[in-house]
Amino acid sequence: MLSKFKVVVMVVLTLFMGLSAAQAANKKALIRMRQPQKVSPVSKSWQREVVSDLFAATASAENLDSQLEPLMNAAGFSYIQKWKRGIDESSLQKTFSKDLKSHLQVMAMLFDKHTQYKKFDRVSEFEFQNLVRRSDYILSLPVSKNAIQETMGGAKFASEFKTVLAEYNKVRQRFDSKSIQLALK
Repeated sequence: MLSKFKVVVMVVLTLFMGLSAAQAANKKALIRMRQPQKVSPVSKSWQREVVSDLFAATASAENLDSQLEPLMNAAGFSYIQKWKRGIDESSLQKTFSKDLKSHLQVMAMLFDKHTQYKKFDRVSEFEFQNLVRRSDYILSLPVSKNAIQETMGGAKFASEFKTVLAEYNKVRQRFDSKSIQLALK
């Protein structure tokens, strides 16, 4: 009697294990079928331009971020500490100002494209909004303001930078006014 019971339990357990293994195999097949295929989504031709400009703006913002730490450190050191460490603050400021000017040019172009195309696709719009915040942060730092003021000594660079900054401010104010209008609706 006990041996028959053991045989029945073994058969039931074997059937149960076989069924659970079969269900697991089916789940694996379903999971494999759900995986997305490696194809690129169809996008409008202007979106490709926007994506390349976003990459350029992101790269320039990251470059500016990497330059901020040495600038902040240099601003905190005395003249003797800068001399001992071999830090040339004026060259750091000039490089930062030139890179900031090119970043503002790219951002002004992106603001114009945003106005022209009304809105980017979801990912590009998210990236654009992050870039706007990042640019605002970089521009709001006292180190950035000091670097700009120190490099305004050259007449040619000063006039170019003022032109770029005026264009950036114009498109930025236009963008902000549209954002406020959308929020009021």
